[in-house]
Amino acid sequence: MINSSLTRPIPRDAHVGNKFIRPHELAASMNRHGLREHEFAGLSPDINPLTALNALVRNKLGRMSFAELGSKLKLKRSDDLSISYMGFARARAR
Repeated sequence: MINSSLTRPIPRDAHVGNKFIRPHELAASMNRHGLREHEFAGLSPDINPLTALNALVRNKLGRMSFAELGSKLKLKRSDDLSISYMGFARARAR
């Protein structure tokens, strides 16, 4: 039998879905606080999914540091905001 700790490299409780801020919620909050939405961009993996999984497992087993994991898990800009995103805003001109 396969050890479930190896097949689940990220703990089940690592993320609490209802605490995530969705892009449209962030844009509304920025507008309420006098900030002008400038741009949002998605972040998507830029490596083979098996390579990413291998790196996550090696990190979980203590064979790879978080610094090394960060250098292996390359991300690229995308239009998909559903997994991860970033953005910025500017104050409105007065």
